[in-house]
Parts: sequence; C-alpha cells; structure tokens
Amino acid sequence: MNETWKNTFDQIHAEPELKEHTKEYLSEKVYRVHDRRVSHFRRLAAASVLCLFLCAAGVCYLFFTPVTYISVDINPSLELSLNCFDRVVSVDGYNDDGKALAESLSLRYMNYIDALNRILESDTIKTLLSENNDLSLTVAGESETQSQEVLRDVEASVSASSNIHCHSGDMEEVQEAHSCGMSFGKYQAFQILQELDPSVTADEITGLTMHEIWERIRQLSDEDSGNASGSDSNSAGNHADCAGQDPSGSGNSGAGSACDDNFNPGISDTSGSGNGNSDSGNSGTGGSGYGNSGSGTDHQGFGHHHGGEHE
Repeated sequence: MNETWKNTFDQIHAEPELKEHTKEYLSEKVYRVHDRRVSHFRRLAAASVLCLFLCAAGVCYLFFTPVTYISVDINPSLELSLNCFDRVVSVDGYNDDGKALAESLSLRYMNYIDALNRILESDTIKTLLSENNDLSLTVAGESETQSQEVLRDVEASVSASSNIHCHSGDMEEVQEAHSCGMSFGKYQAFQILQELDPSVTADEITGLTMHEIWERIRQLSDEDSGNASGSDSNSAGNHADCAGQDPSGSGNSGAGSACDDNFNPGISDTSGSGNGNSDSGNSGTGGSGYGNSGSGTDHQGFGHHHGGEHE
C-alpha cells in the first residue's frame, strides 16, 4: 500500500514542497485514524478477555466453595461438602474407616443424593446396617433454606431404613467439631452424652461407633428416669409417713413430729419424745426422737433417750 502511494506521488509533477505537505496531510488523516481504530479494538478485546476471566473466576469460586455439609456417621465418619449448586466438592474422613471409605468411593462433583446413595450401597455400610448398627445423617449449612431442603431430601431418600436417623445442625457445631477432630454428626451425639455424663471426653468418643454412643445415651437416660421415679415414690411415701404420725396424742409423748422439713424420716425438729407408749413410765425429757417407718399402726416413736429416767 505504501509503495503504491509512493509510485503515485512520484508520477505527479509538482513542486517537491507540495508533495511533502500532501504526504504529511494524508499520513495525519488516514494512517493515524487507522492506528487509533486498531488501538481501540485492542482495548475492547482486552477488556472482554478480562471480563470473561473474572466471570470464570467467580463461577469457579462459587463452584468450589462449600456452603452445606452432610455428616455420615456409623463407624466410618465422613462429611460431604456441598456447593450452592448441590454438588459434592469434597469428601473428608474423620477416622481411619471414614478416610478409607472416602478414598474408595468417587463422590466429587456428584449430586448429593447420588453420592449419599453410593455411600449407603457400599459393602462397608450395607454390612454395618445389616448388623443393626445406627447410622446418623446430620445436615448443617450457611443457608437455612438450602439446609432444610437438603435435610428433607435426605430424609425422603432413607425413609425406608429404620436404623438411619436424620438430624439438623448449625455451623457453630461444625466449627467446634472440626476443632475437636471429629465430624459434626458425632460431635452432636457427644454433646448429648456429655450432658448426661460430664466425665466423658472427646478422645473416648472418637473410637466409639454411633450405635455404642446412642446405647450409652439410652442407658443413662433410663437411669435418670428411674432415679426421678424413685425420688417421687419416696417423696410420696414420706408424706404418708408424716400423715401417719400423731405428734400430739397417745402415740408420741413428745410434741415434735418424727419427720424433718423435707418429709424424710429423720431427726425430729423439736426436743424429744419417749418410747411412745401410753404409760408415763419413760417420759423423754431431753432426748430427740427418730421417725418410724410410717406404718401408723402402733405409732412407735423409737425414742432415743439421752436424758435421765424418772422412776
């Protein structure tokens, strides 16, 4: 192109100065406009590439950022981390069995229900479930809406299994569990057990199956229920004992009742009764009475006399 312009100008018979001015004019008006257009196009292309890069980075960030977690605990303990698209982005084992199971299954980038079904259909989990072991599925997440939706789907997918139990958690439990080196599903059971038995430590729980943990929870709960029932029965019996006393008449020679303020058989609050017989041969003047067994038939006071006797 430049050579064509040069030959054209060489054929024109004009003053050299005019030729030079004409070349400068064309260079200013034609070539520089062309260069500006090329530069503008390059800037637009660079901006477009940058926008595409930022969009791709944003999508990658969303795709690989966990927002919801499913804890799977039986003896293997592992967690599925889900992104906002309901895809599994990581699988973490929290004991040796959990790590082995996570490595044996290819679960990343699967939909969480498909991943969960693959776990439940594995030989390890099927064998444990057939032996009536308890399996816990616990869901927690940053978005309550998504967490509840995931929990509903999980419950629906395992509704036919009697020994699979579904729970909900929160992100605070997830962080606390990870700081203790356990899945948050097992950590949640650990908290329940620790409320019943404060001596239990996290190290003890790590080696237990979920069936063993829940069995201990059930035993301690039954013991607490039995103690509460026994306490209520004793209280009712003590009321009956106190009702059977006769603090004023022939049964007890003293003025005090043979029950303490808590309706428990014990030392009388007032000074002494004697043997509780109707004769006045052994009148208790300085002793303290002990309550009877509450039968109320002979009104014995079983007087424990510390003073002198009157003949």
